[in-house]
Amino acid sequence: MDIRNGQLFSELKQGLIARGADIVSSGDIRSLSREVRQGMPVGICIGVALDPAVIEYIIDAPTAAYAVEYTEKNDLLDALGQYCAAFLIKHDHRVIPQKASVDQYDKSTLSTLLPHKTVATLSGMGWIGRNACLITADYGSAVRITSVLTDAPLSLSIPVQSSECGDCSKCLEACPGSAIKGSIWQHGTERDDLYDAFACRETIMRVSEEAGIPKRICGICIAACPFTKRYLKRGELRS
Repeated sequence: MDIRNGQLFSELKQGLIARGADIVSSGDIRSLSREVRQGMPVGICIGVALDPAVIEYIIDAPTAAYAVEYTEKNDLLDALGQYCAAFLIKHDHRVIPQKASVDQYDKSTLSTLLPHKTVATLSGMGWIGRNACLITADYGSAVRITSVLTDAPLSLSIPVQSSECGDCSKCLEACPGSAIKGSIWQHGTERDDLYDAFACRETIMRVSEEAGIPKRICGICIAACPFTKRYLKRGELRS
């Protein structure tokens, strides 16, 4: 299969950016099993940046503003995923859009079959930090993402194979639940080598309840990331 249609991807990306996406990438996902990728050879990752004015106030607890921002960006991502699907179907391609927040997951492992961040790394959008979150050069961890699987012959980005976190451990130091183990990611690293998903979930439930937020969120490690702080600083300079 020849996957090199730059014009199709360019038109798709322009449409997504015009509707609120901040970053769009596509990659070859055929290294994954057919079951995981549902028979599709290409993964598209769509990202929207979180409002820096919201993220800067997350220090040792989530905020009500972050809960609103989180929900609004997830809704936007779902709409962008549907636009992406409609665009590609119009061009006679098969598409499987994913929801930003996955409803079905393995409760025994707190994992999904194909995380959005796996598509993100395979499509060159960013790498996985010590906190097991996607980190992008432009927005740090302050970005929400979704993914779309397709058979469309799109131009592809080079996958990211290793972390750019270096010796940084800011997220580990900031985590109130000691969920982050401190390992450095590279392609093939298991999630459980990076963090304890159950400790993370328990911490999210605790800190959100203590903050009086009904939505179960945290965001502390996201705000602590130096790449996120660079993004926040750019926001301050523009304001």
